[in-house]
Amino acid sequence: MKKIFTLILIGLVPSLGLGQGCIAVRHMSCAVGSGPNSNTLMSPGQWQVSLGMRSLHSYKHFVGTEYQPQRETEGTNVINNTQSADLGISYSVTGRLSVSANLPFSYNDRTSLYEHYGNSVAVNPGRNRFETKSVGIGDARLTANYWILDPLKHPKANVMLGLGIKLPTGNSNVKDVVHRRKADGSDYTLEKPVDQSIQLGDGAIGYNIEVQGYKLVGTKSLLYYNGFYLLSPQNVNETEQFASDKPITDLMIRYHSVADQFAARV
Repeated sequence: MKKIFTLILIGLVPSLGLGQGCIAVRHMSCAVGSGPNSNTLMSPGQWQVSLGMRSLHSYKHFVGTEYQPQRETEGTNVINNTQSADLGISYSVTGRLSVSANLPFSYNDRTSLYEHYGNSVAVNPGRNRFETKSVGIGDARLTANYWILDPLKHPKANVMLGLGIKLPTGNSNVKDVVHRRKADGSDYTLEKPVDQSIQLGDGAIGYNIEVQGYKLVGTKSLLYYNGFYLLSPQNVNETEQFASDKPITDLMIRYHSVADQFAARV
């Protein structure tokens, strides 16, 4: 049987994503799906390669639903920048069953006051802002996908279910230099784990459930939807919190959380 290799580039058209709240959760590899639409249905033996790009600039602060503009006015806001690429590879076992692997790569940059000298004028009179970074691969996902309906008999609408596992391939304890200020105003540095939001991985095994589907609307339009949930049974990993220099006895506060994550798109 002749094998066909298909290359699909996803994410070349910019889209707007709206989010709210503290950026406490790092990038997750759910930007690349398994191509569930009538134009990329796969035959047995076919391979598909996808690439999803993501650019994030986070600088606003919220407490619950309350926006805190004073943080930007004061210059004490935290600024995160992330550039990431998600590589997806899928193989069609049958006309309805496929397996896929997703591997993210990201470059993360974070600047703040409070994680270094501090936010207040008393401890940080120069309003000095410092930078921490992380670069590398993240946590990989392996997923089995199955079309509920036969794609050949239902080309106008279908739903795909996916079940998989997330592996701790990303470094969950990336460290960088943090700055401290002595009483005489001189600077010294320490090496500490970077903030959880820019760690490359969470250090734990997780389980992902996915649903993807499409529906032909009229003759030229296609409605596409995607849902993703990552279940992480482990509560915390072994990476200690960034900011504190003193031992923390409460383990749920001392270590980074291994969070559940979810996403939905239409």
